[in-house]
Amino acid sequence: MFYKESRLRSVLIAVLFALGLAFVYLGWTIKGQMIGLLTMLLGVASLISSIFVYNKPYK
Repeated sequence: MFYKESRLRSVLIAVLFALGLAFVYLGWTIKGQMIGLLTMLLGVASLISSIFVYNKPYK
């Protein structure tokens, strides 16, 4: 599985984390529009996905 190989897993976690932070910040800068909220929710989903990939081998 992809999550057991350390290099690919590390890169995937880093990419998901960076995208999550970028989406949250971008959504935060868009004030007064629904697209800002949706962008922030996409960022939160990406951050939760990075936590899921990080914790998967320990189950």
